[in-house]
Amino acid sequence: MVRETMKTDTPPEDVPGKDKTKTKEGKNTKTDEEKDKKDEVEELSEEDLQLKNELEMLVERLKEENVDLHKPALESLRTLIRTSTSSMTSVPKPLKFLRPHYAVMTEVYENWPSSDNKLFLADILSVLAMTYDEGKRDSLKFRLKGSREDPGSWGHEYVRHLSTEIGQEYASRQENEMNSDDLMALGLEIVPFFLKHNAEADAVDLLLELEAIDKLPQFVDKDTYARVCLYMVSCVNLLAPPDDIAFLRTAHEIYRLQDKFTEAVTLAIRLGDHDLIRDDFNAAGELDPLLQKQLAFLLARQQISLPIEDEEIQEILNNTNLTKHFIALAKELDVLEPKIPEDIYKSHLENIRPGFTSGSIDSSRQNLASTFVNAFVNAGFINDKLISVKEGNEWIYKNKDHGMLSAAASIGMIMLWDLDSLSHPDKYLYSDDDNIKAGALLALGLMNTGVRNEDDPAFVLLSEHIEKLTSPITRISAIVGLGLAYAGSNRMDIQELLLPLVSDIELNMDVASLAALSLGMIFVGSCNGDITSTILQTMMERSDIQLKETWGRFMGLGLALLYLGKQDDAEATLETLKAIEHPISKQVGVLVEICSYAGTGNVLKIQNMLHICNDHFDKEKEDDLHQAFAVLGVALIATGEDIGAEMSLRTFNHLMHYGEPVIRQAVPLALGLLCASNPILTVLETLSKYSHDNDPDVAINAIFAMGLVGAGTNNARMAQLLRQLASYYHKEPNCLFMVRIAQGLLHMGKGTISINPFHSDRQLMSPVAMAGLLTTLVAFTDTKTLILGKYHWFLYYLTAAMYPRFLITLDENLKSLPVTVRVGQAVDVVGQAGRPKTITGFQTHSTPVLLAHSERAELATEEYLLVNFDTTKLLVMRELPQKESALFKQILKHYEFKQYKKGLKAAEQILKKFPDHGGTYFAVTDFNVVLYKTLAMKGLFLNHMEKKEEAREFVRTGLRFDLNSHICWHVYGLLHRSDKNYGEALKCYTNALKIDKDNMQILQDYSLLQIQMRNFEAFNVSRSLFYLDLHNESTFLKSEHSRKFKESRHRLLQLKSNHQRYWIGLAISYHLLKNYEIAEEVLKAYEGTLKEKPGPMNFEHSELLLYHNLIIEESGNIQAALDHLESIKDSICDRRSWKEKRAQFLLKLDRLKESEDAYQELIENNPDCYSYYEGLQLAKGIKTHDLTSEQEEKIVTMYKELAQKYPKSNAIKCFPLRHTTGDSFRIAVDDYMRASLRKGVPSLFVNLKKLYEDPKKEIIIEQLVEGYRQCLKKHGTFTQSESTDDVKEPPTAYLWTLYLLSQHYDYKRDTVKALELINEAIEHTPTLVELYMTKGRILKHGGDLSEAMKVMNEARELDLQDRFINSKCSKYMLRNDKDVEAEKTIGLFTRGDAPDPITDLVDMQCMWFSLEEADCYVRQSRLGKALKRFHQIEKHFSDITDDQFDFHTYCLRKVTLRAYLSMLRLEDQLRSHPYYFRAAQEAIKIYVKLYDNPDTAVLGGEEQDFENMTEGEKKKARNKARKEALKKQKEEDGRKEKAKDDPIKKKIEKLQDDDPNGEKLLKTDDPLGEAFKFLQPLQELSPKRIETHLLGFEIYFRKKKYLLALRSLLQAHKIDKENETLHNNVIRFKLEVASNRELHQTITQVVTEELAVLVPGDKPLIKFNEEFIERNKGSIPHLLVGVKSLHLIDSEKKQDATNLLLRVCDDEYKKTRTLQNCISVCETLKFFESPNTNELMDKCREWFPISTYFRKAE
Repeated sequence: MVRETMKTDTPPEDVPGKDKTKTKEGKNTKTDEEKDKKDEVEELSEEDLQLKNELEMLVERLKEENVDLHKPALESLRTLIRTSTSSMTSVPKPLKFLRPHYAVMTEVYENWPSSDNKLFLADILSVLAMTYDEGKRDSLKFRLKGSREDPGSWGHEYVRHLSTEIGQEYASRQENEMNSDDLMALGLEIVPFFLKHNAEADAVDLLLELEAIDKLPQFVDKDTYARVCLYMVSCVNLLAPPDDIAFLRTAHEIYRLQDKFTEAVTLAIRLGDHDLIRDDFNAAGELDPLLQKQLAFLLARQQISLPIEDEEIQEILNNTNLTKHFIALAKELDVLEPKIPEDIYKSHLENIRPGFTSGSIDSSRQNLASTFVNAFVNAGFINDKLISVKEGNEWIYKNKDHGMLSAAASIGMIMLWDLDSLSHPDKYLYSDDDNIKAGALLALGLMNTGVRNEDDPAFVLLSEHIEKLTSPITRISAIVGLGLAYAGSNRMDIQELLLPLVSDIELNMDVASLAALSLGMIFVGSCNGDITSTILQTMMERSDIQLKETWGRFMGLGLALLYLGKQDDAEATLETLKAIEHPISKQVGVLVEICSYAGTGNVLKIQNMLHICNDHFDKEKEDDLHQAFAVLGVALIATGEDIGAEMSLRTFNHLMHYGEPVIRQAVPLALGLLCASNPILTVLETLSKYSHDNDPDVAINAIFAMGLVGAGTNNARMAQLLRQLASYYHKEPNCLFMVRIAQGLLHMGKGTISINPFHSDRQLMSPVAMAGLLTTLVAFTDTKTLILGKYHWFLYYLTAAMYPRFLITLDENLKSLPVTVRVGQAVDVVGQAGRPKTITGFQTHSTPVLLAHSERAELATEEYLLVNFDTTKLLVMRELPQKESALFKQILKHYEFKQYKKGLKAAEQILKKFPDHGGTYFAVTDFNVVLYKTLAMKGLFLNHMEKKEEAREFVRTGLRFDLNSHICWHVYGLLHRSDKNYGEALKCYTNALKIDKDNMQILQDYSLLQIQMRNFEAFNVSRSLFYLDLHNESTFLKSEHSRKFKESRHRLLQLKSNHQRYWIGLAISYHLLKNYEIAEEVLKAYEGTLKEKPGPMNFEHSELLLYHNLIIEESGNIQAALDHLESIKDSICDRRSWKEKRAQFLLKLDRLKESEDAYQELIENNPDCYSYYEGLQLAKGIKTHDLTSEQEEKIVTMYKELAQKYPKSNAIKCFPLRHTTGDSFRIAVDDYMRASLRKGVPSLFVNLKKLYEDPKKEIIIEQLVEGYRQCLKKHGTFTQSESTDDVKEPPTAYLWTLYLLSQHYDYKRDTVKALELINEAIEHTPTLVELYMTKGRILKHGGDLSEAMKVMNEARELDLQDRFINSKCSKYMLRNDKDVEAEKTIGLFTRGDAPDPITDLVDMQCMWFSLEEADCYVRQSRLGKALKRFHQIEKHFSDITDDQFDFHTYCLRKVTLRAYLSMLRLEDQLRSHPYYFRAAQEAIKIYVKLYDNPDTAVLGGEEQDFENMTEGEKKKARNKARKEALKKQKEEDGRKEKAKDDPIKKKIEKLQDDDPNGEKLLKTDDPLGEAFKFLQPLQELSPKRIETHLLGFEIYFRKKKYLLALRSLLQAHKIDKENETLHNNVIRFKLEVASNRELHQTITQVVTEELAVLVPGDKPLIKFNEEFIERNKGSIPHLLVGVKSLHLIDSEKKQDATNLLLRVCDDEYKKTRTLQNCISVCETLKFFESPNTNELMDKCREWFPISTYFRKAE
């Protein structure tokens, strides 16, 4: 509860003690200070310097006399400070810069007269004082003097600082007895701010410091009460009285205001206020009778009785049905079968010789141990195999006198809580043996422990034996039984019965002491004055000898129990005890003190007990027993408070090392008390060590303490330790006896009963349970006399602390109701933000379940609701109303069938009935759990109805209030998935599966999302195999190939092992991980599960078999794949695929003859498949390249034979052309071309173009076609012949020959000749569309884009129904920068109902048009629209990726597995597609341009020459752009307004883009960040393309990430070290690094070393550039880059650069002398303003006569 406040160093001039003496260098002091100030100013950024100057100017205005300037200055100061203090991680800059002016501003404040401005200034000074001197509390001072403006308006940190000063000032004023009303008012003003901003702890702390915690309830509401109360209750143990009580009462009041009765009653119990308990209980009954029943279970656990007429509630308060619930738990856990002591001892595991000490039942001592073990183990089960059977008498008589008492009494523990079994001990009441009779009386008391009955059988039967003058042992047993049976009941009639026994000094000390002890247990924590005075009087009257007896301590304990937990109420009794001169007063005083502070964690009292332990006594002269009680007191006070308990464990370690024997003997007992039924490993190890101590008393107590620590837990580690001790002490009867007792305690109730006194989530301590524990431990302070003597029955006092550690849920009729719950380790959530999980590491069970000491449960079903939050062991459930339950199930069905409107309506019906969906989420669950799931489902429906923002809010609300709902998490994941936020969706699915790991729908969605993300790497798969036919586990999981995807597939298969798709899904998961062996085993296992073999024409089974074969093939075992293929022949439907695979396998296995036959068969089925012929060639031993003459002959022969067999196959005609040369080629190509020209095949040139890779073949083709043209023109035949008998070719043959020849010369870039030929063809047949398209293409290649567009439009007009020609024409229009005409043209083939053609094209993912249009916009400098198109292309690829979702389930269901696998592999490389690469490349260039010239974004993407503009011109350009943008926005708003009333326009408006011009994209704050988003996919999927690394360099270079830029250059260098762009980038990089003086030395060193790979360190850049040009002589692109690089190195060498460019006229550059290269050269010459530009333009005009670029130059 300590607050941090913002601190800053004191200004140098204010530092006290600063040495101001002058030195020899004093003359330079002023100069140095000025220099430091100058350096400080230089370190400030431009923005900070501007802010500093502005603040100083405002301060100066405050000092001026003109009052009118003050208020504007103050408002400016307020604005600047507020904007910086809203979220503070360091001293805000305005406060930092104003701090030196604090004194001046304070002085100004003092000089100003009273006015509003002065109040205003006080507020600012209050904020500024935070950074100055916190000791003066100036923030508070000026706050109180300032205006009463909301302090929260200055930010959270200011309010926290202010609250700290309020606390300090309040303490100071209280000390000086000054008025604090103003502080109180301000504090109460701050509290609501804290509560509103999730700072509940600060609000509570402030009110605590103001001593006004009682004012808190008025500020708390339903949203804050839970965290406030949780914090307050957790602080109680840390507060001193009376603050602790005030906190509890305030928290109780808050809970009552919020109708949280269970929490309220819990606090009322802690307060010990029975009137408050009664009021809460009755109020709850008025609100809800079922809630009152739940509270009754809580009170019954605490054994608090209330007078009530309702019989059902009275039964609950009496714990009447406790035994019934316990037996139900035993049935559920299958532990009803009684156990014998040997089942616990497991003597066969003890390494000792047989005999007495190894468990012989002939020994009375061993039988006595077995009696207790039998009683503890079978406690409450109403059945055993020793006592309750017919032969029970025999077992009793196997014990000695006092042993018979304990044996008979053990019946009571076995029949614990079952009052219907009174007949069992009753028969022993008539025994002649007093020990057996006494045992029966004690048994009656034990049976009634913790339960009540209207008939009071225990009182009736036991009281008569107290009043009668019976034997002392029976009287003692009756007294003890009465104390146990009515512990905590406060029965006055019992007081009247027992009190005379205490006061009668004639009675033996044992009777009087035990009577006092029984009264202490019955009236535990009641502070009963009559009993107190009687016991004190008796102590004074008893003789010293009597008081010195062992029994004296129990009289004192009885007195101490009266004050259990009552703290200061015991002060009077402690003072009275000091009047008793006997040493017992010291013992009793310690007992009273430790009991009064039990469970409080009071540090002062613990220190007091340790001081007592520190004293040293002479045992012969003084009694040191009180030191043992002090040791127990340390544990008693610290228990229930975690920090105190942990510190106590350390303290006990010191006491054990340095304490007196009596202290050492008590330390193990204290450890047992501190950790009862809570087997902490460190405590176990410590006690195990003490159990071997040389002092037998220490060892015995340690052994017993081990039993206490492990009581009812069945802890395996402790069981092993105790068996080892049994072996170790097999010759020590006493130690062995205690080991057996500890074993019995460990298995108490067969592991179902606990003796820990704390319950209800460890918030409440049961006084009765603590009294029983403490009594037993006090008995162990004299073990030899009591436990190991005749009074071993003291062990039965543990019965008072015994209670089942179960969790049982009951319906409204209080009948057992199995409900699903999650049980896990409790988590402390005090002060944690939000609604954190309250358990961790949970497992799901069905009630009834067992809960360990540190465990907590939560409800895990939506079918039932808790009546109210409760942490007792019996919970009352209310079933969800049938109508709402049915509606919720209907909601789930509506979603499944995509009936979103119906589902939304059903959800609203539930929410309408339960409008208040607020609530508290604590240990078990919230009663509104189903409502929150309904909220989540409503959000999901809204999301599908395109109301995404509203949907998110509903889902978040549902999830916020029910973090343990798998439905809420699943729905949230679906929302994230719809937003394509796959990472977050996966997290949500993971959380959902933690809650419901077997939910099929979630598992399926989880698996689909994993494969969508290719997220295979993750956790290890569970070590259990899902079927038994696989290999052993080590083989199954070899190489640690475990993946999340595989894990989810495993789980799906476990749940649905009869579903084919889950088997297939698991096989695919292994296949994708390349674990082929396991994938094949999975499919084999699945095939083995088929009861009936599928028929021969079963397509799905056929596909599955082919997929199985594919796995074998990819594993590399081709022979096995072939064998498998042969075995499945009859089951395959896709015969073609089967034959293809078989032919391929045979070829790979070099079985050439069989392979040849297989390919021949395939060719027969499909003679036009090229791959078949390639396979056939290989099967015949013919290579596909570098053929010999013999192989050429073979090819010619083979294809002639095939041609005769398949005369119509085009592939047979084309294939020989690839592999023949010379005359063979001439003959083959001649035949092929003639046939095609006769038919008029338009694609003939396309088929022949592949052959042009060989120049010789190109020449042959040209010669042949030129011959055809001449002969056809002259003779009408393909060959020159004078004969008139030759058959004439059709007239179209000449036309197609001209067409082919024009394409040929266009390919050779002989544009003039190509145009001549195509024009002749058009004259021949002016209606043929293909001719115009080819002419347009020739004109485009020649550089006349305008004419090319016109010609292509003519072609389009010839056939207006042809979409292809229309698209071509649109493309040419875009190339000619006619984007409007292009959109109109392409729009002729788009949907008529689309808002515009572009919208439809985007919907159809028409990427070629987007790319062309983007290029068009880039040329026009309309960068916004260009970016828009590139982003559309990026979205297309994202949509294609997302479309996979539709196929993940479809392909598994339809078993199209091979196609599915191909799709996945295609998707993995999707963004390496040329379209994406081109779009990404151009987008990156634009973003780089925006970074270089930010003003481009202001002008809407239109580039302007800002470098040559004046500042005025720049300003005008920006203003003009802003005005145009505003005008467009107004027009857009007007259009939207008009569209509201027209439904058609409204629909169109919805479809229209809100940023058609890409202005939002242009105005990005991080252009390089946006560019990097495009770069990342290229780096992942296209790392072998040099452009990727060159683009990366441009981004990294501008980000000044020089190492990454260098890496990009090095990677590009590996791909192509002679790349021209790379060369220029290397020079740019080297120049930048050389000129940058701010680079770190290490970076400079690394760059220098690595750069030597690109540029030798000693080589001048001029020389490096010259060598590059020389190496790449003949390449114009390299020459251009060399020239630009030369200019970059030395801008003065323009003439040298010009001379280099003029080399393009040399013949060696002829091959690269393309139109674009020549244009680039001319543009560069223009840039250099070279006089040789016109000369080169003339040359280019000769080379490219139709190019418009050079024509314009004329």
